[in-house]
Amino acid sequence: MTSGPGLLENWTVLSFEQLLIDHEMFTMMADMLKGFPVDDLSVPMDVIMEVGHEGHYMGKKHTLDHFREMWQPVVTDGRTYKEWKASGSKSAVDHARDRAKEILKTHVPGPLSEDIRKELRAIVSEAEGGIPHK
Repeated sequence: MTSGPGLLENWTVLSFEQLLIDHEMFTMMADMLKGFPVDDLSVPMDVIMEVGHEGHYMGKKHTLDHFREMWQPVVTDGRTYKEWKASGSKSAVDHARDRAKEILKTHVPGPLSEDIRKELRAIVSEAEGGIPHK
């Protein structure tokens, strides 16, 4: 990200797809920076000892109970290359475009508070004062 979230061509173009991709990168980095707890719940020694060094944790109840606590991507694809190819090879931009269309189609903005409405009216009024009228 060299200019700002969703911006391309040195601030001249806003891309909803790029905005969602940038958001995903930011949330992933923020999740990594916050770190993770090291306690009996996050490091279940009994499960680790049971699985051993040759096993996997995917079928374990602890994994099923806690995997959603991990960061989850929205526009990037976490499947294997073979699975991704078999499902049509949609890129992150394709996923972002689909998600942007869904958001634009379904989002209902909440009402603005009276304070914000008042401030917006003042900004518009000030801006109109500087525009010459015919």
